[in-house]
Amino acid sequence: MSAQTVAESARRVLAGARDAALRLGHDAVGAEHVALALLDDPKVGAAFTGLGVPLGSARERLEAAGRRGRPRSSAVPNGAREPPYTSHAKRLIELATTQARGQGSDLAAEHLLVAALEDQRGTLARILSDNGVAAARVLEATGGHAPVERPRIVVAVMIDEPSGGKYFGGDVAAPVFSATVQQTLRMLGVQPDMNVKPQIVVQAVEESF
Repeated sequence: MSAQTVAESARRVLAGARDAALRLGHDAVGAEHVALALLDDPKVGAAFTGLGVPLGSARERLEAAGRRGRPRSSAVPNGAREPPYTSHAKRLIELATTQARGQGSDLAAEHLLVAALEDQRGTLARILSDNGVAAARVLEATGGHAPVERPRIVVAVMIDEPSGGKYFGGDVAAPVFSATVQQTLRMLGVQPDMNVKPQIVVQAVEESF
């Protein structure tokens, strides 16, 4: 993977992908393991469930598609303790890294998700297609609550099919989120306890046939 600052959300996904490969006894971390780790994110899982994609069957399909090799032994090649990435997984991470670099941001979970959704040969994209969901169309939502310690409001902003070359929440939805939170708290006479950092969720939306 090219040198790139990695956000905590992406670190969790990549760690989850590694853990999935080890748990399943696979000899390498594939794109399917990355997809499994993405589905473990509660917000991503909720998005897929809301679109009628059964998470149980999706996970089973991803696990079955994951690369299976010889049973892992204590003697790992080159003395490494981490399973290597498959070429497919490397391409997915590289695409996500390119997207992050183009946005001038750290590599985050949403970059990995968008890369997985855009990978038409990937199992995750095929799962969406088989469930009548077009991976190419995305609905981006930014949401959060404020104040953080004792929440008074919950705000969600959704941008349907964002254009102009920007589609991450930090670019298109977060400014609306921030302005709405600030104005609402001011109207309620509530002092924010910290700057609210929006949480980004990328959801695929159903295709109209």
